[in-house]
Amino acid sequence: MAFDPKQHHRRSIRVPSHCYSDPGWYFVTICTKDRRTVFGEIVGRRVSLNAQGIIVRNAITDISNHYHSVAIDSYVIMPNHVHVVILIKHQKRKQNIVPRTSGSAVGAGLRPAPTRQEVPLSEIVRAIKSFSSRRINECSSQICFQWQRNYYERIVRSYRELEGVRMYIRDNPLEDHVN
Repeated sequence: MAFDPKQHHRRSIRVPSHCYSDPGWYFVTICTKDRRTVFGEIVGRRVSLNAQGIIVRNAITDISNHYHSVAIDSYVIMPNHVHVVILIKHQKRKQNIVPRTSGSAVGAGLRPAPTRQEVPLSEIVRAIKSFSSRRINECSSQICFQWQRNYYERIVRSYRELEGVRMYIRDNPLEDHVN
């Protein structure tokens, strides 16, 4: 099928004026390709993770070891999708100040200029997806696991909203089981 811009387009749901590496809480949903059930099953009121689900859990909980300005607040791994609340924390800028001595010229000195290593939300999600899919595919000769392209995110703007998202995550196995 040839590309038709009227039919084949994606509308961005991102807030155009928001920088997604800014500190804050982000509620993210990532789905498996074709919503395939890959990570386990719902048993009673809980999700029973299989080996692939455990790999995804490890990728999520390990993310703060790769990005020190990132913390995982809460998450749930469902059979075919993941919900996670990601906190991007403030980055402290390192001060690389070279002391001036009398008669010395002003300049950058021998140290690099201070930089701020901002980690955008897209990089965090990319890392979770690539770490987990690579490991799942290494461990299983039976499936070729893939995530759905892109992800859904929502900027959490208040503590009240954060508590609502946490409750949604906690109760998600119950919601999906009823449907």
